[in-house]
Amino acid sequence: MDFKVDMTGGAVQGINPGGQADFCNDWTHSWVGLEGGWGSGKSFAGARKLLTLHVYNAFDELGVPTGVKSAAIATTYGLAKTAMAPMLMEAAEEFNLHPVFFVASKNSDMAIYFDLKNRPLRPILIRSADKPDRITAWQVGAVWCEEPSRWKADKDNPLKDPILQVIGRVRDPKARLRQLMWTYTNEGDDTHIYDIFHSGKKNRKLYRAATQENPELKEWADGLKSELSEDAYNQYVLGKAMTFHGGLAYSQFDDAVNVDDKLESDYTLPLQISLDFNIRPGMHSIIGQQRPNDTILALDEIFAPRLSVLGTVDKFKKWVADQGGFKWPVLEVFGDSTGSRDWEGTGQSCYDILFDGLNEMGINYINRVPESNPLVVDRINSFNGALKDAKGDVHYLVSPRCERLLHDFRKLKLGDDGKTAKSEVNLSHASDAEGYRVSHLRPSWTLAAEREDQVGGRIG
Repeated sequence: MDFKVDMTGGAVQGINPGGQADFCNDWTHSWVGLEGGWGSGKSFAGARKLLTLHVYNAFDELGVPTGVKSAAIATTYGLAKTAMAPMLMEAAEEFNLHPVFFVASKNSDMAIYFDLKNRPLRPILIRSADKPDRITAWQVGAVWCEEPSRWKADKDNPLKDPILQVIGRVRDPKARLRQLMWTYTNEGDDTHIYDIFHSGKKNRKLYRAATQENPELKEWADGLKSELSEDAYNQYVLGKAMTFHGGLAYSQFDDAVNVDDKLESDYTLPLQISLDFNIRPGMHSIIGQQRPNDTILALDEIFAPRLSVLGTVDKFKKWVADQGGFKWPVLEVFGDSTGSRDWEGTGQSCYDILFDGLNEMGINYINRVPESNPLVVDRINSFNGALKDAKGDVHYLVSPRCERLLHDFRKLKLGDDGKTAKSEVNLSHASDAEGYRVSHLRPSWTLAAEREDQVGGRIG
């Protein structure tokens, strides 16, 4: 390969026309994604696109070596060694770069070096998303990420968020073009990478390649149409994302009708706070009210990683101060009944600590916490009935300030047992907190009353 790569004339060779070619020849956007079906050539394209950009970044406009490295990130260490590295080695051989594969004995880091004698070319580092703590302490000009739709991440712990760590690595100032490349088969419309490429943000471009665009697999792909469901065929062959809206816990939520950016507190009504107690990722609280017309409002939320009860009291105190002091007639407290148990190390329950803090603030409060929690299924049914009831009426509005609560509404799925799925640590806690309030104010048995045109809701 000529070391003076022309990035304007379609530098990647041997690719199929369509989404694969469009992805490979995009040298404009900072983020470039290729979603595709099984065997559509995503890895083939990713490896060759990375090598092309790696060579391009290796020298400046005058041909002087820059010392810029690149990186490739696989889903797991095993896949990095058995799939990604061989694909890069094969592509490097095609480019006549004389690759040499290296694995560190202590920490399993991998790299591909190039035996080019008098032609200096820095290595391509290979890491895995299941070890995000190893995606650190280096910088590159380009990175290729394989199957990020399957990456596990903890958004509340940056050291365990591989996507965040990857973003921070692509910053070498000597690179002529810095680019993040992502190749994957969709795993539904609720993944982090799906959100990234459907966020509407500038400088991101997504391409799609169906399996049929690979001439060698077209017949096989056509045969899958009779073997797979329509949703599975669309996702795993055509490259589209399967929708999981039907499996969402809060299926009645609709951004268009439930989100209101003009919500403000009414000082003539009681203020309400609902709480969920947990150490990881931290305690969650939702601040809201209920209008006389039976509309429940979520005005704001309180959260921080590893937030304790004492920390929640401090944050609530600051929130009240920001409002000009406590001006409401009373504060109604809702939440998880298990918070009434003694907190290890103090002999006090979480609510004892909370109420001590409220007393210190001089706030008049009413304890609405039940002796036992409602069943999860009843709580979810109550919440869905508030979001939109059987007649299509909306009884619940949420402010955009409640970011974690909104994330639950949009992403939280039901497990096979009918309870909310707990596979992602940062999900469910905000909606759990709010669910205790909603199920108290509008218990599930009010749904039957509404069907008879009776007044729903609960007083006291």
